[in-house]
Amino acid sequence: MGFQDDSKHSVQQATDIVELVGEHVALKRQGREFVGLCPFHDDHSPSMHVVPDKQIYKCFSCGAGGDVFAFVMNYHRMSFPEALAHLAQRAGIELAPPDPGARRQADQRQRLLETHQRVAAYFQKMLLDTQVGAEAREYLSGRGISDEMVHSFSIGLAPAGWSSLLEFARQRKWSTEDLEAAGLLLRSEKTGNPYDRFRNRLIFPIADAMGRPIAFGGRKLDPADEPKYLNSPEHALFDKSATLYGLHLARSAMIQTRRAVIVEGYTDVIGCHQAGACNVVATLGTALTPRHAAMLRRYVEQVALVFDGDEAGQKAADRALEVFLREELDVAIAVLPDGLDPADLLASEGGSQRWQQAIEGATDALEYQFQRLGGAMRQRSTVTGRQQAVEAFIQSLVRAGLDAIHPLRRAMVQRRLGELTGLAESTVASMLRAAAPRRRVGTDRPAATAAGAGASPSRPQGGDSVEPGGPGAPEAAAAGESSQDQAPAGVEDEPALSSTPLTPRMRGLLAAQRQIVGSLLCEPMLFCRTLPDGLALDEAVTPSEIVGPDMAALYEQLYNRLIDGGRQVLAALLADLGEQGRGDLIELATDCERQMQQQRQRQPELFHVVFEDAVACVRRYHQQRRYERMRQAGAAGSDLEQLLRRVAEHNRPRIPTRMPQVSPAAFGPAPGAPAPPGGPSPAGASQDR
Repeated sequence: MGFQDDSKHSVQQATDIVELVGEHVALKRQGREFVGLCPFHDDHSPSMHVVPDKQIYKCFSCGAGGDVFAFVMNYHRMSFPEALAHLAQRAGIELAPPDPGARRQADQRQRLLETHQRVAAYFQKMLLDTQVGAEAREYLSGRGISDEMVHSFSIGLAPAGWSSLLEFARQRKWSTEDLEAAGLLLRSEKTGNPYDRFRNRLIFPIADAMGRPIAFGGRKLDPADEPKYLNSPEHALFDKSATLYGLHLARSAMIQTRRAVIVEGYTDVIGCHQAGACNVVATLGTALTPRHAAMLRRYVEQVALVFDGDEAGQKAADRALEVFLREELDVAIAVLPDGLDPADLLASEGGSQRWQQAIEGATDALEYQFQRLGGAMRQRSTVTGRQQAVEAFIQSLVRAGLDAIHPLRRAMVQRRLGELTGLAESTVASMLRAAAPRRRVGTDRPAATAAGAGASPSRPQGGDSVEPGGPGAPEAAAAGESSQDQAPAGVEDEPALSSTPLTPRMRGLLAAQRQIVGSLLCEPMLFCRTLPDGLALDEAVTPSEIVGPDMAALYEQLYNRLIDGGRQVLAALLADLGEQGRGDLIELATDCERQMQQQRQRQPELFHVVFEDAVACVRRYHQQRRYERMRQAGAAGSDLEQLLRRVAEHNRPRIPTRMPQVSPAAFGPAPGAPAPPGGPSPAGASQDR
């Protein structure tokens, strides 16, 4: 979808920021402004100001601020395209795709949305029918599900009979083709006639993050029917590996608690919400996937997987280990006492306290595995038996992706293994290296690819699988490798990135590049910031020095927009990328920006330090590579004096061939600077959207 500047302007003009913010925060008029408790930090006295005439908001405590797009992006953890689409729909504005193919796809998605909304209303009507819904209502009452929960989760009923929905749809002239596309109608293999997929089942609508029904789950009411649960098939709106049941109702509580709790079924989620545990969701017949993790990272820092027995907990730990190792998300295992399921535990005496104890005492997925290893070693009395247990454990770590995780986490694994086994860390490191397969970037592991090389859908940022580190982290990672490491394409005569081992040095470089891009999207005036050595960024890091095709393409467009004096950087950049059909770069840009926004919210005083360290890391990498080539040239016959002159020439500050046509003042005051008279300034917060 192409996001045009005129569409953005139309949506912005149609959205009143006071009304928008007031839907989520209680606002009180104060002169020409409105004030309320800031939802982006633990605010106890109103510190967020909403300025109607400027259509911005600003918190003078945590620094959050911006326009209507910034508010939706930060509050709902959306990317800019998602926020634009949401506000457009809210304002009744249609965003036209740029080409007929995209238009057809958008029309199909819209028809599917409308179909699911109509059918969800039909199922709810059937549940409330005095005669048709009697058995289903009795079942809900027996399970202790209140009328309030029935309404909140839009629970319904698919009546018995092969064509109840079909006949209802025909009476109202609904499209049977759309019902088939949604998987709500099937066709007989013998006659070719359509019939209902869901029959005599309690219906649980499955909603997207905005609360719109996109699929259905049905539980049997007749014990003789099979299977017990039946879900909609996947389609253009519904991907079960990226959908969580109850997310739209749990999102607010998840943001407040910074934790998501995942249980096994629909009624478990409903029972938890009814008992007040509202940060609970469920996967849809799948294990926790990287795509679930990528979505949950928008809201939480930890995920607790709840299971009702030790054996199930061990299996859950096995499935969760890969997500724990590869994603920027802590995953913990909580096993409930006495084999109770969540709804039964919460309904029991003292259940809320026991539930909270189980969640707070959840063991992270890796430590859970370490505890299992410790138990296995205690059960084996021979050296050979213990050796086999350790080797099997190491193999499980390797299969889960240990060779692709952040160096800090890998070091923690090595240290903990050393403690458990009594082996030196160097020995453990050797065993891990021996077990690790020799992987190449862009081959069979999307989570470990470099920018643009076979990125996984769950890692749209280019899939370099590098966590943005704190101050100095990229620099340390890059400096810690031998100068003989291979380097990627884009650096003169070096080999292609897709054929390069992802060394810690390279991880540091990729992380630093992401931090630079994310920092510029958060705060464009950094482009004109004077670095410690006196250079500005346009001199220090040029597009030709960025590694990886996707990141290089993104940085080049960002660099050119900044050097030409662009102000609304993120919005304009995303519009350009949309017109080019570069959805991958849109996701990469929004993910980089999101990560650095989170960094700034957590540690605002270190935001500029992280940026400068990232720039230093990139420059040091290229300096080392150039020095290596100079040294090799010297060894091949150049005399020492000539080599030293080349090194000195290389280290001399470069004069830019093209100066930026904008001053820092054009971007407005830096975050935290005093606001001009008349209220907080939109610059720096809203203008870069």
